[in-house]
Amino acid sequence: MRALALLAPLLLQQTLAVTIENLRTEYLENPLGLDKPAPRFAWELQAGAGQRGVAQQSYRILVGDKGAADGSVWDSKVVASNASFQVKYAGPPLKSGAVYHWSVTVTTSGSAVSSAAVSGSATSPTAYFSMGMLAKADWGGDFIGTASPNASEPVVGQLTRGALPPQPPTGGAACPWFRKSFSLPASATSTGLLHVASVGYHELSVNGQPATDAVLLPSISYLPKRVLSRTYNVSALLKPGAKNAIGIWAATSWAEYPDLHHGISLDAPLVLAKLEVGSFSLSTDASWKTHASTTRHIGGSWGSSGFGGEAVDESKAIAGWDTAALDDSMWSSVVVHPLSSYSHIEISADAMEPTVKHSSILAQSVTVATKGNPHFPPPPPGTWVVEMEEVYTGWFEVHDMHGAPGSTVHFQVSTTGGIPMVSRRTTTGANSSALSLGVLAVVVVCRSTT
Repeated sequence: MRALALLAPLLLQQTLAVTIENLRTEYLENPLGLDKPAPRFAWELQAGAGQRGVAQQSYRILVGDKGAADGSVWDSKVVASNASFQVKYAGPPLKSGAVYHWSVTVTTSGSAVSSAAVSGSATSPTAYFSMGMLAKADWGGDFIGTASPNASEPVVGQLTRGALPPQPPTGGAACPWFRKSFSLPASATSTGLLHVASVGYHELSVNGQPATDAVLLPSISYLPKRVLSRTYNVSALLKPGAKNAIGIWAATSWAEYPDLHHGISLDAPLVLAKLEVGSFSLSTDASWKTHASTTRHIGGSWGSSGFGGEAVDESKAIAGWDTAALDDSMWSSVVVHPLSSYSHIEISADAMEPTVKHSSILAQSVTVATKGNPHFPPPPPGTWVVEMEEVYTGWFEVHDMHGAPGSTVHFQVSTTGGIPMVSRRTTTGANSSALSLGVLAVVVVCRSTT
């Protein structure tokens, strides 16, 4: 009995081994480029084994801007509350482009298996978020584009359902390259953030390396009213004390959709960008250069059952087009579209999970086409049918594709038993292609036999 009497006080003095997990800012893990002046924080409590009824009694949030959650920007103090989601920042105004670190400490109550009441406290790991451009003036630059990007060029060899032209199509909407070379001071070793807003899709690279594995950026928005921006951490791609280069590959994408094709969409593709590395910054302006890429959208109007396809001319490939070593003296100057001329357009953060390639699907069979679909003429000699294991949204890749210079390879894609659909595709590089499922037709022009 004496032993039990001594044990009871020990049980009453137990503390909860609670951990804090899944820290989120605006529902995202360590997001970049937020534009909410008062971001919302969230976290989850994880009770230890044998603990019951664990409940948060209070929280304290610390926010800092010097690489640590030290409360130098905001200290919420201890707040008696069980709130653990949508807890708003309530400190001094946050700054455009700044990086902030935060953590939360909570006190809890609950019980152990013995039913003895216990309490405890826990401090979370440090999380971070960064702010995007909170005002248009903070961009410090303008949209850039090309001359007559959406001109009604005739498309030679127009692609039609079930038929392939004898020659690769030309014309259609261009998918241009934009680039900027610059010297980065040796002292510029802070976090490097690159903000990009685009009318149409963009792919960003720095010194020849992709800035992300995400695709089809930014997300879809009502372009005549709102353009979305993404922020990239390019610190690992930059070279302080050396010459650097930024490359942006742009495409019109949803700007061609009939319901969106007015206002700013008529000038697509457009990009607006700003790089910040400590006190160093540069933005898109008249000093940027542009050049036609290998790819051009052909056919269709980017609408239901009319997305068209793309022509890829690998003879136009430029090795290292997005590297500092390239001599771009013969490239064209960009066309500047002053940001002030789009006063009716909102530029908002693309604050959502991006689209990424998450898995691979193998071909189920590859056979020689011997007969055509009843709706179309018989396939020409040399036609192959590739059946995939499942219907999917994404790309396909063809490796080791060879051909004589100037020869063409045509792709038609269907989800309806051989009846060609209509969609859009992008390219992966020389002698290979990758395209969205449902492409009416894609033409690849080979540049070499290797």
